[in-house]
Amino acid sequence: MGCCWVSSDQSSLPMQSPISSKPVLLTGITGYIGSRLAVDLLNRGYSVRGTMRNTAKRDKIFPAIQALAPTDKLEIVSADLLEANSWPAAVAGCDYVFHVASPYVAYEPKDPNELIKPAVEGTLNVLKAATAAGVKRVVLTSSLAAVGYGLDATPTTPMTEERWTKVEHPDVGSYTKSKTLAERAAWDYVKETSGAPELTVINPSGVLGPVMCSASLSATNDFVVQFLQGKVPAVPKIAFDFVDVRDVSELHISALEDPKAAGERYLAVSGMLSMKEMSEVLAEGFPKYKSKLPTRQLPDWLVKMMGKFDSQTRIMVGELGKRRVATNQKAKDQFGWNPRTPKEAALATGKDVVAFDMV
Repeated sequence: MGCCWVSSDQSSLPMQSPISSKPVLLTGITGYIGSRLAVDLLNRGYSVRGTMRNTAKRDKIFPAIQALAPTDKLEIVSADLLEANSWPAAVAGCDYVFHVASPYVAYEPKDPNELIKPAVEGTLNVLKAATAAGVKRVVLTSSLAAVGYGLDATPTTPMTEERWTKVEHPDVGSYTKSKTLAERAAWDYVKETSGAPELTVINPSGVLGPVMCSASLSATNDFVVQFLQGKVPAVPKIAFDFVDVRDVSELHISALEDPKAAGERYLAVSGMLSMKEMSEVLAEGFPKYKSKLPTRQLPDWLVKMMGKFDSQTRIMVGELGKRRVATNQKAKDQFGWNPRTPKEAALATGKDVVAFDMV
């Protein structure tokens, strides 16, 4: 899956004057959120300096960004989360930083530090370089994983930005720990470090929406791909909160530009879909693939048994019987944020992966 394409989505945020004429550093520009954020920043007139570990990937992401935004103000540089010495040059001359890059694997690793170490150390390396460079604000992409896990029972009210995942809980996996510990480390750093930049954090749920490039396809998008390919014969009785990548990008930019966002975290969520509901949405939107989509639900006992032998299923076991309902009221009140529904986001993903022969 190395080629890129032009997404069916051509939308962008309204033009307005950027708050800085200097480059905005964007870590993880090849990722699903990072590439969308690059497009929206460029369309708003910002200069963007994007980072990737291996700049050989530039030829995979650059054409997709170029198809949706002017790229005369786009620069791509090499930087590695675990290489502290790679960040001073990347952040030099920048007033603002979006730290989006974070490791992810679609399985539970044998060694949790495979995810935790680069997430925590990478975040601190970026913050330390930003402090030395006199950066004004860092907008960190965290996750709902840092908010909604470590639950013994479903909360009686929607979760807010005040809640934190309990990493010591037995149901909390390595990825969830990595996002929680990285965000905790960021807050501790700016609190304890003289001259540190302002910090604002965005906590997205599962991110769907238009697919811009195969190089930036997310694990959540891959759910839709596997459904439409007929690779999921039955689904567990679980539900997730989802959000559209276009709305996540918009919220990041609002968090950068609003002075009141300093020191705040915002939940980027728009509603829940069960796996069965996801299948029904795709069947309605793409009737040609209806026969491939799952209609059966697995009993909980079978999911638990399968989880003993399969690492991907094991991740699902902790979701059984839980509804991690969260509220986006804070972002709505402060920014007038009005995200698309999970159904709209799922259909946008489906439209692109079908149009570009991924299924």
